[in-house]
Amino acid sequence: MVASILAAAERVGLHPAMLGALFSLSIKVLGSVLALFVFAVAARSMSMEAFGYLAVTFNIVAFLAVIGVLGQDTLIIRNWAETQGNDDPAGSWGAYLFGWRVAAVSGLVTALAFALFCVVHAPFDETHLLPVPTTAGPIAAASAFLFAQVLLHYASHSARAISGVAVAEPNRELTWRIILVVVFVVVIAVDPEDAVTAFFASATLGAFIAAAVQTTLVLRGMAPEVRRARPVMQARAWGRRTIGMVSSAAGEAASQYAEVIIIGAVTSPAVSAAYFVVARLANVFPMIATGLHGYSSSRFANLYYAGRMREVQNLLAKVMLVALALVGALAFVVVVAGEPLLGLFGESYRSAYPTLLILSIGTAFAALMGPGGGIMLMTGYENVYSRVLIFSVLARAAALVLLAPAYGTVGAAVAVVAVSVPLSVGFWLFCRVKVGIDPSVIGIFLPPRDPVPAPGPAA
Repeated sequence: MVASILAAAERVGLHPAMLGALFSLSIKVLGSVLALFVFAVAARSMSMEAFGYLAVTFNIVAFLAVIGVLGQDTLIIRNWAETQGNDDPAGSWGAYLFGWRVAAVSGLVTALAFALFCVVHAPFDETHLLPVPTTAGPIAAASAFLFAQVLLHYASHSARAISGVAVAEPNRELTWRIILVVVFVVVIAVDPEDAVTAFFASATLGAFIAAAVQTTLVLRGMAPEVRRARPVMQARAWGRRTIGMVSSAAGEAASQYAEVIIIGAVTSPAVSAAYFVVARLANVFPMIATGLHGYSSSRFANLYYAGRMREVQNLLAKVMLVALALVGALAFVVVVAGEPLLGLFGESYRSAYPTLLILSIGTAFAALMGPGGGIMLMTGYENVYSRVLIFSVLARAAALVLLAPAYGTVGAAVAVVAVSVPLSVGFWLFCRVKVGIDPSVIGIFLPPRDPVPAPGPAA
């Protein structure tokens, strides 16, 4: 069946890489629609200030979940490609189990630390030091969701590396969100007063189920020689890699989630709510970049470490051609229908339309620059990547603190775009010059002329 679909695609001029990218992105889009729907339901059932509390807490939990996996979600892709390329089933099995052990322990510690923070923070809630849960029910539900998200991160990325996007993406993007939507909508209809607890409890259930489904499918589809091998773990080498991965993950998480958290700390929950809604809509462009990188990451690693560099560039060119078409179409939708889309969350959110336009410019541009950061992580430049990313996060935080209190959501959007555009250009240029690969749409038309370097981690 799959072979016939690929053959039909090639007959009409659609490269299999493009077909795979479209599949991955379609799953991302459906997941994003589900997320927007459940947040719209929550926003309409809560005051703007109460929704701001939910938005800030969600971003804190999502941020900590990315850190809590301790880089194992990225590390398994690299380790699996290397051990498989070296025909080392014992190393492959060890890499998979190593990631699970680290992620499970770290996730539990991170969740407990968050719960403790909320308990200690509770007496200061009236000063709005940071909008987070202050009572037992929401604290427990949000902490459980954090742990479940850590497990889902690792389960999804390991599934992508081992079994492919057909196993990884639907469960990562759809399974847990479908459960969240169904359970949350039912619970909120019965007891609208406990919306925050209902939201995080529903999301926890969905994340645990999605992680369990992925893990089961991966183990069933794993090569018998890998499962039968006695696991060999290169703990010292993988531990050193983990350090670089963790700092990179912290920077990525901060760049993705810190904005709402900082705005909540320096302005008000209501402003945080408005910016959160705008960011969820503007994130359709980073979603394209993430989906494309998620589709191509395991194939990229396999080709790169096999020395097939021209195939790597060709793969990225095909994938970014899809990105170019989608970014153009979605930019048109944001311009034409952005204000009505904001109105789905409530009439008070329509006034944030200028903020949506500004933020969309920055996120669309970054998407067209391609997955430069992900390529740096997989080619041995994780330390350079993490340092630059952390510096950019600090610059963005400073700009937000300066502009958000004075100019609200518009000032926040300007601060974010002023940092993110130069950052994406820098990553693109680094990949083109140092790695010998152009990950952007420019690579479609002007691929690097110089001979590509020998594959392998940088010194």
